[in-house]
Amino acid sequence: MSAQPKGSPPAPLGVVTRVRRRAVLRWGVAVCALVFAFGAYGLGEVDGSSKRIDLTVIGEHSDGSCTVRWEDPWTEEKHVGPFRCDQDRDPLLGMRDSGFVVSSGPHRGELYSAEEGAPGRARADALMVAGGVGGAACLLVGCVRRYQLAV
Repeated sequence: MSAQPKGSPPAPLGVVTRVRRRAVLRWGVAVCALVFAFGAYGLGEVDGSSKRIDLTVIGEHSDGSCTVRWEDPWTEEKHVGPFRCDQDRDPLLGMRDSGFVVSSGPHRGELYSAEEGAPGRARADALMVAGGVGGAACLLVGCVRRYQLAV
């Protein structure tokens, strides 16, 4: 049995439930906003940390991939690696193409094309979508509950 002051009546059951629901919804909105912020930060890191570079195509393959050579713009090292070449590039370009190289983060030095998108971008997009949808759902549930209590 809980200890209550002698003169006070017991609290109605609905009050405790409403307070807990509000706390859960508020924490849900806060967590979703944090997830969205991490996604936005990651998206800024991915998009802001790339540099466009010129590539020399060494060999083309029938599946659309090719082997390219490029120079790292920061360390000036020569690299050779796989790349998804643009199949519609102008014949005047010959064995030239362009791509992007990541300048920072865990994907530093990775080469990618504009069609593929930056490494890590899908993760950042997923975090932003999850945070936005979760936050909107929490806000919607909170508004519906508040409307039900008002009516």
